[in-house]
Amino acid sequence: TVSYLFTGILVSKSNIEKEKENLKRMMNLLFYIPLFPVTKVVKVCFVFLSRILGAEKYRFNIDLTEDALKNIIEEKAELEHEEKEMLTSVFEFGDTKVSEIMIPRIDIAAVEEGDDISGVLKIIVEQGYSRIPIYRENIDEIIGIAYAKDILKAFYSKGEFPKLKDSFRSKVYFVPESARIDDLLRTMRNEKVQIAIALDEYGGTAGLVTLEDIVEEIFGEIEDEYDKKQAKIEKQKDGSFITSAHVDIENIFEHLDLDTPELEGVESIGGYVLNHLGRIPLTGEKIEIDNITFDILEADQRKIKKIKIRRKS
Repeated sequence: TVSYLFTGILVSKSNIEKEKENLKRMMNLLFYIPLFPVTKVVKVCFVFLSRILGAEKYRFNIDLTEDALKNIIEEKAELEHEEKEMLTSVFEFGDTKVSEIMIPRIDIAAVEEGDDISGVLKIIVEQGYSRIPIYRENIDEIIGIAYAKDILKAFYSKGEFPKLKDSFRSKVYFVPESARIDDLLRTMRNEKVQIAIALDEYGGTAGLVTLEDIVEEIFGEIEDEYDKKQAKIEKQKDGSFITSAHVDIENIFEHLDLDTPELEGVESIGGYVLNHLGRIPLTGEKIEIDNITFDILEADQRKIKKIKIRRKS
């Protein structure tokens, strides 16, 4: 059924220019994501599925709009909730900006070029990252990327770890934080890069985005052996939720069964609290905003880290 719906989405044509563009992006996305063999299966079975599942009717239906496709997905009772989310996320993919999915500047694990190689090794071992940004003087001047693979190769051939200055590649791909992620995906595929540095309007480092971050926008969180098994949003017995302050504000409000407030420049639940409070709260502080209570479980001088959230009855 999922394959049927994917085929319906891919072969449909819309009489609205915006929807034509969305479908074009979907085709590019689903046929060329290098990390997912399933795209090859979809491509190989394309004609076969069209014939046996009746998808030909979509090929010639120029009035089949994006809303109609979404309705088809919603009406399929045999689809799991996660499958519906994955399919509908394809439509939103083309409108998503880098700033919405990037790792924010403050959370980038990077090493200064004058440091010892041990700084890179520590990040690789403790955080499980395989690509580490290298900067000069401050994080706004990233000059290269250190790859765990290159460091291991050097160690294998010479029997010792190389110096940091000899361990990173100077080629860095930069992208505006306002760029659309479907465009970035296409560029990363063509340039064969797995990581990009997002820049703000002044040319400073705004964040970091990886190919995995982009792919997760459709397929959901991809956990490997280094990812923490703890869920981002944990529901408690009393009906409250404990979550990282970085979690998307829309996601939290969906859990609370409330309409998401529209605040310009606010994307995370931590940002929502900061926007209301006008300062960084202290650990243990309780804040009430409209019909919601926020307990600050963890915070430092620069940011909120962990929050407990509950809706007033």
